[in-house]
Amino acid sequence: MAHTLDWSLVRDAELTALAQPHLDANTTASAHVDVPIDPEGPITLQIGERRFKALPSTLCDGSTYFAALFSGRWEQKQSVDGSVFIDGDGDSFEHRLRYLRLKEKPLFWNRVTGFDREKYNALRVTADYFGVMELSVWIKAEGYKLVVTIKSDTQVFEPYSMEMKKFLSHDDDTKTSCFVFGGFVKEYRCPRGKHNDDLNMCIKKCNVPAEERVYDDVEVSKTLVVREKTIIDWTRLQ
Repeated sequence: MAHTLDWSLVRDAELTALAQPHLDANTTASAHVDVPIDPEGPITLQIGERRFKALPSTLCDGSTYFAALFSGRWEQKQSVDGSVFIDGDGDSFEHRLRYLRLKEKPLFWNRVTGFDREKYNALRVTADYFGVMELSVWIKAEGYKLVVTIKSDTQVFEPYSMEMKKFLSHDDDTKTSCFVFGGFVKEYRCPRGKHNDDLNMCIKKCNVPAEERVYDDVEVSKTLVVREKTIIDWTRLQ
């Protein structure tokens, strides 16, 4: 039977651990001190191997984890340098903190590889852990897919024609691909060599019976141009 991890139990366990001295073979109880956190002043967080500084009000706005951490329910322990250590992924936390500050969701996408699902999944796990549910729900619903739209336009041209050159002109948001293809077509040949380009005229002027009309196999080539324009709706990240 599959079991769903209850993040609230994990958070409570870590919050309890944060309230206790962290001791190991090289650490003493004096490594942590009871220093009240100033709700008006910035606080330094040690997330994994990275450090961040933010106001408690910023951290608590939209995060049930930090709302509980700074609620006074837990006796907060800080390192001697004044930082609060949380065992987590600092890289993902950077985007989570940006979201809390600006309410701006991240766009992990480029034209070569598309959306970076690995980054989104890592951020979703971080958002779940820290109780940033709006961001977590947005990632689970793959809301980022609505941010990027690819508009395609295709046309067939004579190779190296002026029309093709104009169509190839594009900006930095447009990717253009060309595909050359060819084959053979039947082309009518006037027996007198006068109306090769006009079958109807030849029939009228030369009176060539249908059974005597001659068609040559002529090799032709065309160029298929595919133009893809990237449109990013930045308002969907707000």
